[in-house]
Amino acid sequence: MSASMESNGINRSSVVGFECGLRQRLSALRVDTFLKGQVLVYLIIGVSSAVTLTHLPSLSAQALFHDDADYVIENPLVQNPSWSAAGRFFREVWRPSTVRGYYQPLTMVSLMLDRVLSGPHEILRAYHCTSLALHVANTALVAILLYLLFGEAVVAAGVALLFGLHPITVESVCWIAERKTVLASFFTLWSLIAYVRFTREPKARFYVACVLTYLLALLSKPITVPLPLMMLLLDYWPLNRLRRQGVTEKLPLFAIAVVFGGITYVSQSRTARVYLPGDYNPLQIPLILGHNIVFYLAKVVYPANLSAHYGYAAPRATLTGLVAASLLIPLLIMSLKRTRALMTGWLVFFVMILPAMGIISVTPVTAANRYLYLPSIGFILITAWCLAAVLGQHGSRRRVWMPSAVVAGFLLVASAEAAAARAYMNRWHDSTSLYEYMLTLTPDSGILHRDLGAALSKAGRSEEAVEHYRQALRTRPHDPLIHFNLATDLAKSEDKIEEAIEHYEKAVEIDPAHLKAHLNLGSMFLSKGQVEEAVVHCEEAVQLNPQFVLAQYNLGKVLAIAGRPVDAIQHLREAIRLNPGFALATKDLAWFLATHPSAEVRDANEAIRLAERAREATQGQDVGVLDALAAAYALDGQYKKAVETAQKALAMATRLRSHELADRIQERLRLYQLECPYYEDPKVQLERLVAKRKKLAVASCQLTVDSNSERETENRELPTEN
Repeated sequence: MSASMESNGINRSSVVGFECGLRQRLSALRVDTFLKGQVLVYLIIGVSSAVTLTHLPSLSAQALFHDDADYVIENPLVQNPSWSAAGRFFREVWRPSTVRGYYQPLTMVSLMLDRVLSGPHEILRAYHCTSLALHVANTALVAILLYLLFGEAVVAAGVALLFGLHPITVESVCWIAERKTVLASFFTLWSLIAYVRFTREPKARFYVACVLTYLLALLSKPITVPLPLMMLLLDYWPLNRLRRQGVTEKLPLFAIAVVFGGITYVSQSRTARVYLPGDYNPLQIPLILGHNIVFYLAKVVYPANLSAHYGYAAPRATLTGLVAASLLIPLLIMSLKRTRALMTGWLVFFVMILPAMGIISVTPVTAANRYLYLPSIGFILITAWCLAAVLGQHGSRRRVWMPSAVVAGFLLVASAEAAAARAYMNRWHDSTSLYEYMLTLTPDSGILHRDLGAALSKAGRSEEAVEHYRQALRTRPHDPLIHFNLATDLAKSEDKIEEAIEHYEKAVEIDPAHLKAHLNLGSMFLSKGQVEEAVVHCEEAVQLNPQFVLAQYNLGKVLAIAGRPVDAIQHLREAIRLNPGFALATKDLAWFLATHPSAEVRDANEAIRLAERAREATQGQDVGVLDALAAAYALDGQYKKAVETAQKALAMATRLRSHELADRIQERLRLYQLECPYYEDPKVQLERLVAKRKKLAVASCQLTVDSNSERETENRELPTEN
């Protein structure tokens, strides 16, 4: 061997020297990589701390916006966490039953877990803590992704800081229902990181991680469907590996994207609405695209007058956007002569935001800040490339003051972002303040007037709420939710009952599937003594959603009054099966089985079992439950227990100053002392309800059910859905 080397003119000592030098360089490279990794870790810790401190006020946000009620506050599965509830979120693929919209089971399960952490009083802070943690994690993942792509720790951390502090991200933390955005982005960023690792080290574990995290992202929010296209763009730049193999290896990802695209369309169209190009003039598409491209770019560069709801753009703004976009696109094409970075970054933004561009839409808006959260990666890539070029590519020609100037500029921009983010966060202090602020930006928005009315109603300011509903109807006369909300507040005044019924009927005329309107119409007709009309609407509500607990309960109560005891028992039992903790249904079924005039209906054993369960659920602090338990004991011949329990109920009713109820319990107590059970025709409840309705205002004689836990108040009448 040595002879051969010598014959070729190669000196053995020079070979040894070369090998030693190579080892030294490799060792130095590993040390340099290790040191850069350490620097990145420290920088990420600092960036994460800065983002957390900036967003801390979001933990105190009490504003509920738009669909927060559907996602959390009034969602029966979220409010009653269980393994079966989690299973339903995943099983209901084609028609989600608790949220009107597309399939997003992982988001709903995460909100359900937060409900467990929030405690019995449902502190909103628990939801915001998780969303903030995800946002901080996303900021760290952006830094890791940029480091893998460009190899500059300082640049990666600095650009990630700009992402984490940007005011655009505030909504995704403060808006509870936008958990889907930060959660989907979390898994998307992991998928990208795994993909970049796979391109460097084509190992199966990286590819599997890429596919699995992509699946998790789609289960959180389907807006991540275009991710395989984004990966192809990254292959073009900065990975520089776009070839046939790069396309082939993404075929499984494209197949998954097609499947989830179909699931999204079907689930959305079956439970809500999908806005297709055929719903408007197709010539508007270039106008929408042009406006949105410029609109989003402007919000990234200068995030002023931010709002969670933007109205439709004025014709002048749309035309301006189209002209600006027409100028921007040729400039991007021309930039390809020098670099692929600008065009690729812009295409990443465009591809990722395309599902939310308003061409095919699931919401009646053309632009929203929340849609920009993940697609902003395109702008992030451009920024990182620019900074890496300035700081690392000019060698000796670089001016010595350049790094200091860049750092100073970074700190200046980051400080401005933090100040703007804090200012926008303050708008989310409470719902009323948030809507009033947004109305200053779009004063003619019917949606904002509608939602402000709902916020005012929850704050007990019904008269103001009614005024905003009426303003909303001027621009949205065919919005069933406005009619429903207006009817609900009108029903609180005795002299406006008929107008309330008219608006409820208008709501179901516009939207025959408006379950809550049917429920409240049933309650309103029952309070007027119109039992058959009440049965019709309650039956319609159950047909619309057999899994809705209040629908089953209301129908059971109405059927009992209508003289159909067998059907009534069936629906009351179904309500209890759907929600075993529903004390109101448990108590009423116990009362029905203990006091019904027909011996064929009465069942002492089941009545006692149900009433005792309700007593445990209410910790013996509900007068109605104690009254039902006393009647059940009396039916079973346990008169001593019946007397003791009735006496406790009487004392509690007296203490609560519920004099009419106390008088009725006193009459029953006398029967128990004479060792006689108490029987009551369910129609007696109707007579009491109608009499009370005539005597008192509607608001004082309807049962109010806590939509979070379905706990009852003192009254026994049918609940209305608020």
